[in-house]
Amino acid sequence: LSVGLGKTPTQNNLDVRRSSEQIRLVLYYFELVEGETNLLKKGKHGLTQKERAILEQIIKKRKALQTDAEKIIAKQVQEVLKKENILNPLNKTKIFFPPLIFRFERTPYVLTVSYRDRLEEKSVMLLDPYLDIEEIENIEKRIDILGYSSYIRSTTGIAFFPPVIYANSIKSRLRTIAHEWAHTYITFRPLGFKRIFGATTETKTIEETTATIFGDEIGDKVWNMFYKSYIPAPQSFPPISDNLNNTQKKPFSPTEFLIETRQKVEKLLKNGKIKEAEHYMNQIGRAHV
Repeated sequence: LSVGLGKTPTQNNLDVRRSSEQIRLVLYYFELVEGETNLLKKGKHGLTQKERAILEQIIKKRKALQTDAEKIIAKQVQEVLKKENILNPLNKTKIFFPPLIFRFERTPYVLTVSYRDRLEEKSVMLLDPYLDIEEIENIEKRIDILGYSSYIRSTTGIAFFPPVIYANSIKSRLRTIAHEWAHTYITFRPLGFKRIFGATTETKTIEETTATIFGDEIGDKVWNMFYKSYIPAPQSFPPISDNLNNTQKKPFSPTEFLIETRQKVEKLLKNGKIKEAEHYMNQIGRAHV
């Protein structure tokens, strides 16, 4: 009974309040990650004594909230998957599998070594996530001297078990979490079997494309359901009209761009123009950094 305290909260009101508190905790966690990332960009020796003290406090707070943030997000993503009736890759039971667990950690760099005369990977390996730019460039140069093409890139998620996710942006990381879970799910399907027992470039591409589409759709559904209303909408401005040319430009399509780039490179390599292909790829890379 409630005496002199107003209405007793209903279970629904308690759930809404609890959900709101959890969402704000997650958003605060990502604010801490952003602050930590911005300070780390200054390099190991570029921080003042005051900035180092601030960084230590941020890391301490971020670590204290990490487990709760991971559990809250996992529960939210699982709720969306259940609503979409995506439950189990092995049978039609209502048992949710594989479990949706992950860790927010700094993810490793990925080194890709390829042949220079064709679009084919030779090897891929993971590197220390705390390499600096000078170390990365030295590794690439040493491999290039051996006659191969090398490229070291940062990652936002690695499909270990549990997957490791780099928590630098809430909306994009929701997509990454769903993306990495999709890889685990696919492991128990025929496409996943091919990855384990002799994957080809084509099956790798199919799986990665599937996980990307899946991750984007599920991640966006989680964002819209839980977080969108807590984030101020960006201010929109009317498009500036071009008085000299009123023709509408075709919107940029990443898929079309990648297909076009691959076709041009393959044509150059087929004609034995290796240096031209590398020059073209370098130009493309600089234009889209």
